Amino acid sequence: QMGHTASARLISAEMSPATPEDVEKLGVEMKESVVEICRLRLCDGEPVMLGDPFRFVNHLKEELDDNRTVILEDPSKPKPKPERDTAKWLMIGVVGALAVLIIAIFAIVALGVGFLAGLLSATPDMYASGDAFYDRTKMMDLRLVSTLGFTEDDAAAVAALDEVAAVQRAYSADMLLLSTSGDTIVSKLHSLPETDLWINQADVIEGRMPEGPGECVIEFNDDLGGPRVAVGDVLTVSGENESPEDKLAVTELTVVGRVASACYFSVEKERSTVGNGTVALIVYAPDASFSYEVYTDLLLLVEDAEAEDSFSDDYDAIIDAAKAAVEAIQPAREQARYDEIMVEARGELDDAWAEYRTERADAEAELDKAAADLADARKKLDDGKAEYEAGQRDLADAKATYAREIADAEQALTDGQAALDTQ
Repeated sequence: QMGHTASARLISAEMSPATPEDVEKLGVEMKESVVEICRLRLCDGEPVMLGDPFRFVNHLKEELDDNRTVILEDPSKPKPKPERDTAKWLMIGVVGALAVLIIAIFAIVALGVGFLAGLLSATPDMYASGDAFYDRTKMMDLRLVSTLGFTEDDAAAVAALDEVAAVQRAYSADMLLLSTSGDTIVSKLHSLPETDLWINQADVIEGRMPEGPGECVIEFNDDLGGPRVAVGDVLTVSGENESPEDKLAVTELTVVGRVASACYFSVEKERSTVGNGTVALIVYAPDASFSYEVYTDLLLLVEDAEAEDSFSDDYDAIIDAAKAAVEAIQPAREQARYDEIMVEARGELDDAWAEYRTERADAEAELDKAAADLADARKKLDDGKAEYEAGQRDLADAKATYAREIADAEQALTDGQAALDTQ
């Protein structure tokens, strides 16, 4: 009524001796054998439950061993189509899936092994290519920096070491530069030497090298994250820099080329002391573009280092020995530089005191002269005042004498007129 079709599937049949219960229910004798079957209940061909075991008399009269299991069929019903062994096919599917998984894992492992083999075989070539590039561009083995700067004596002392093959004096500065479009760029400036020896040489990728203090080239690496700067652009020193005139002798740099340097072989961003703290542009300019009084960097090539692979332990050992030699003279050079700065400072202080004393003496002399002039002026003023007061008194006396004489004259005139009138 619900539209479903009920059916059953014979799972197994087993012949076994009759039990007392079989004798009572089936009417068989104890010596006879009965068949026990197990059926699977189906609904629309799908299994829904396993039926209870069912025992009956073997009508097929087939003699079976106690341990033999057979599939029995009802001869009154049409013979069903053979069913696939579910467990068998399930096992085949599982084995097939495992085989596919094993093959996939094997393929992945083979691919990884292939990549690893490729990397292992390429690594020596990469090391050799990098070492050849470093040797060709004379990349520095050691870089010395100082907050107090280096003098020619410092450079000469380092160059005198047996472990050092060459020394290059250099300048560097962290600066804020303005692009043509007005963007502020955190920049790292390096000097280009005016000598035949050039450590950290750069390959020109576009344009040309600078020919004067107002020109520069920039690093070809475009992965530093700053605004794009092209050949022909003019970079202007930003007014946000603190005392830029102490570092640079120019206020503008025209970009005349782009170069690739071994010093910036990777895309790691360098830290900076200005702006947001991350360098976005690498600039190379001639020595004449800088206004430092001393060198900020000393670039070193170490003796016998070029002959070794830059990635080998032997190279590291040579560099460590050279580093130890430099560190050995470091305290003496630091003290010498400190003393030199103190001597310069004391000289400037003595000059300032001498200038102060001279100017003070001149000022005191001028003050004394002014005081004398003031005293003279005051005396003259007092003398003039006394003369004025004496003149005032003389004037008053003269006026009194005049008045008296006028009165006397008028009286004499009156008396004379009266005498004439009486005659």
